[in-house]
This record gives sequence, C-alpha cells and structure tokens, in this order.
Amino acid sequence: MLADAPLSGLDAAHRRVAESISVVAGRVRPSVSTVYSLMRNERYLLPAFLHHYRSLGAEQFILLSDRSDDGTTEMIRSQPDCVLLGSTYTYGDWLEMPAGGSVRRRRAGVLMKAVIPRIYLAGSVGFYADSDEFLVLPPEMERLDDVVSAMSCQPAEAVLASMIEMYPERYSELDQVTQGPETVADLLRIAPFFDGHPLIMLEDGTEKPTVVGESASSRLFRHFAIGARSRIFDPLPLRLRRRFTSNVYSSAVYKTPVIHFRSGVDLDGSHDVTGARHSSTVLGLLHFKFTPDSRQKVERIIEEKTHSRNSLKYVGYREL
Repeated sequence: MLADAPLSGLDAAHRRVAESISVVAGRVRPSVSTVYSLMRNERYLLPAFLHHYRSLGAEQFILLSDRSDDGTTEMIRSQPDCVLLGSTYTYGDWLEMPAGGSVRRRRAGVLMKAVIPRIYLAGSVGFYADSDEFLVLPPEMERLDDVVSAMSCQPAEAVLASMIEMYPERYSELDQVTQGPETVADLLRIAPFFDGHPLIMLEDGTEKPTVVGESASSRLFRHFAIGARSRIFDPLPLRLRRRFTSNVYSSAVYKTPVIHFRSGVDLDGSHDVTGARHSSTVLGLLHFKFTPDSRQKVERIIEEKTHSRNSLKYVGYREL
C-alpha cells in the first residue's frame, strides 16, 4: 500500500495509475543516481541503453516492463542494478482526467511517467529516457552527477535536451545488420548521420524553449508529402510553416530528461515539466529512431494503437 504523501495533489486518474504500480524484482535504493523508463519489447536496445547510462555514472535503473514478451523483462530482472516494476494498466489504456472544467483522456503510460518519480524519486533528481534515447553531456561534464551539481548552483529544477535523430545513409543498410548493439558506439556505426542545425533556443526566465528547427523525421515526412504536410510550405519561415503544416506527422525536438522532483514539480506528458525552473545548461539526446528493429516496432505499435491518435504517426513511418 502506498504512503499517501507521494500522491498528495494528484487527480484521480494519476492516483489510480500510481496505485497500480508495484516492484516486481529488486529493491529501490534512495539517494543514488537513477535512470527510469517505461519499456515494451526493447530487448534489442536494452544492452546498449544500460551500458551507456552506466558509463555516465548511473547507479540504479527503475524500469517498468509493459507486457514485454521478447526477453526484456527477464533481462531487467537479471541485472543487479535494475528495479523491475509492473502495473495492472498497460501503456495504451485510456483514463479520464479533469481539465479546466471538462474531461480529457490520457494514456496510462503518459501518467506512469509522472507518478513513478513521485513514488520512488520524491525529493531527488531523476533521469528519464526512452530505450532509444542516449544522453550526451557538454564537454565540461563527464557524469550524471556533474549535471546535478550544475543544477544545484542555479535556481533550477530541470534540464532540457535537444533531441538529435540519428539515421543511416540508406534505410536498406539496416537489413544488413545481423548483431544487436551492445554500446552506443555500435548504434553510431548503424546510424551515424544527423541534421546539423539547431533545434531549440532557451532564453533566461522562460519555461519552454523556442523551437527554431525541425527533426529529421519531420523533414522527411514533409519532403515526401506524408500525411497533411506538403513541400509547397518549404519557402515559409519555420514559425509559419509549423503553423500551417503542424499535425500528427511531426516529431518533438526537445525533452526534459533531468528533473529534481521536489514538491510541485512533475513531468507533464513526455516532454515538459510543470512547476520547474530550467537550467541554462542544454544537453543532447541522441534518438535512434531508425534501427534494424524499426519495422517490427512500427508494425506492433500500429497494430496495438497505443500511441497518440491511435499510432497514426507510425502509419507515416511505415509509409516513409
């Protein structure tokens, strides 16, 4: 039974999800450098994910396995620095929650990202990353603890990261890869390219960054006129182009992977934080969207309809 303190101030939907989560294996250690994540059939990327964050000084992983049947759950269970979580909800389950006098629906998985740190990381700094996201630190920093130290020197509870989508020279090259990646270096050999332009600007005193560029996926969707996007908008400034062509076929360009979960500070969805001041430091987040297991993952997500708008963007990935 959960203590009520971590759940104070939560609406009924968040509370129900929080009460559904339990530790399946391992023991949570307080006050150690912790990475947490939700995973569904990520056995392909999990070895590289663990290796990378261990190399940055992560001492603990709190990982919720959502009905994985590819060996993900068993691998998490076998790692001494991993805590395996389970839930009676699945990522794609819908819950209703109040929103300014009306009711809106949110996926249970989105709420899980907010309540897991409430339960297990309250008062601490936590690092959130999906299995295909690999944090890159500035040259003056070597470990996750360095990021925490920099935050403590500023009036900040959160650190933003610019998402950098990595891709191969040709998609057909992915069919030639026969061995799963063990390190981020292996992933960089598979998908070494990225779009070399800035994506966000963070001004002092602002809660959210200004978007000044688009992701590789968004560029490709637009280039091939997938979904509602069209190349006729190319000559427009980015601000206007986003206004006229923004739809489900666009990808986020930033996340907030580092958060000090003080009272009133919560992860909102997958990208933003409420009640937090941002550090002037901006990190990088290598996003390996295009890997040899991409086709299989896309087909599963389309079939299960667990993501936004019944996974419509993944229909775009299949078309791409």
